[in-house]
Amino acid sequence: MTYASPVFAHAIPTTLHKLQVVQNKFCQTTIDAPWCVRNSVLHRHFDFSTVSKYKTNAPKRLFTSVESNPNALLSLTFSYEALCPNHVTRTANPGDLPLGTYVEGCRDPPCQLPQLQDAVIHVLFRTPRDVATLSTLATAYIRLGVLSIPIAYDLQENSVTCNFLNGVQCPLQEGQIVDYTLRMHIESFFPIGTSVTVEFRVVDEASQPVLCIRVPITIIAPSTLRITA
Repeated sequence: MTYASPVFAHAIPTTLHKLQVVQNKFCQTTIDAPWCVRNSVLHRHFDFSTVSKYKTNAPKRLFTSVESNPNALLSLTFSYEALCPNHVTRTANPGDLPLGTYVEGCRDPPCQLPQLQDAVIHVLFRTPRDVATLSTLATAYIRLGVLSIPIAYDLQENSVTCNFLNGVQCPLQEGQIVDYTLRMHIESFFPIGTSVTVEFRVVDEASQPVLCIRVPITIIAPSTLRITA
């Protein structure tokens, strides 16, 4: 199960769940455990990590070792950063994915977003723990050949997540369902026709992740439509 495990770094949760079921059955069969014994007890007995935890730590160790490689070209080519599980989705997913997301004006990726306007993303999520404050960080990933270059994107006042919650206020309690309207202004320095993937990561006061989504977008010309009275 650990063979080539780094490739599972960003596998979807349903895939990791299937592997977890196999590991649970192995633990139960090995000691002929009764059905009533919890899987967490078996893992403590064998000193096993869960599949999701192992699949996260294994690639991190790999990329960390590559980053320290004396070959400068190799160390610059690879870097580890915990990525979002998958692109924005309308279906409910466990873990760091929100319960639901909707990008205004977009049905299928990549979303075509005009310059000089706000991209508006409606996010429904459940808080994984008690949080006092929330901030939203944005990173644009630009493809250059085989490389994906991350560029931090300043959301300015839109980064204050608590100011854009609907019907609730910070602080938030564990398990609370939150409706969040995320906005990002598309600046003119993004050339028309540029295709990037933007990652939005909401973190708490300790910079610990609360949710993470990725949105593939293509920049289009500014809209000339105006609403008149």
